[in-house]
Amino acid sequence: MLNAILHLGGQFFVYRMIKQFKQHIVPFVITVRKILTIFISVMFFKHETAPAQLIGVFIVLAAVTF
Repeated sequence: MLNAILHLGGQFFVYRMIKQFKQHIVPFVITVRKILTIFISVMFFKHETAPAQLIGVFIVLAAVTF
């Protein structure tokens, strides 16, 4: 039940973001959210990561920032 409520809230947030900022900002926000999720997952669950994986994450983050 809580999961469904959180998904509903997320959908309203995305809809509101598209309505307010058009479609240009949404991919940026989604990409940054996914990168933050990766970092939190690696830190919290202590996943082992290869240097190439970290370089890939930093390349994506740099591209989004640029």
